[in-house]
Amino acid sequence: MHILRQKCLNLAVVLLASNWLAITSVTAGETTREPSKLMLAAHHATATVEDIDRAVAWYGDVLGFEVVERGVRGPEKIRYAELKIPGYGIGLVQFPGTTRSESKQRPMHPIWLHIVFSVPDIAAAKHLLAQRGVVLRSVEHGGRIQVLTLNDSEGNEIEIVPATS
Repeated sequence: MHILRQKCLNLAVVLLASNWLAITSVTAGETTREPSKLMLAAHHATATVEDIDRAVAWYGDVLGFEVVERGVRGPEKIRYAELKIPGYGIGLVQFPGTTRSESKQRPMHPIWLHIVFSVPDIAAAKHLLAQRGVVLRSVEHGGRIQVLTLNDSEGNEIEIVPATS
């Protein structure tokens, strides 16, 4: 039941965000929406992690991300890593002295609900990730994989969907 509730919450957030972005100008009585003129493109997502070294290794070994920058920021000595694949980045942040459960309870230390990647061949991605020892959950319809779900080394959910043309 908890998983279903989380999936519904995730879907509601995505639907609300897409509706908000799709509205560019609405006048009284107007019911049509124009496509977003913002021309948004995915850039990066950031997640809090409990063990940044473990997370950096996982994203490199499993998903092929490369480290662009690593360091410590501010007087709080927050450890960070910026990772990249062509066209997208992941920021990882480790707050000192906090566990993941403590981070979930602090609004200033958010975690993501989940991140979604698309791939041209989802069956090949499933095979490759399974070879790398990743525990995958898949949703199939009509014998075809619709969605792959996995968790990173820190428990963050990652979803992989087929690319749309």
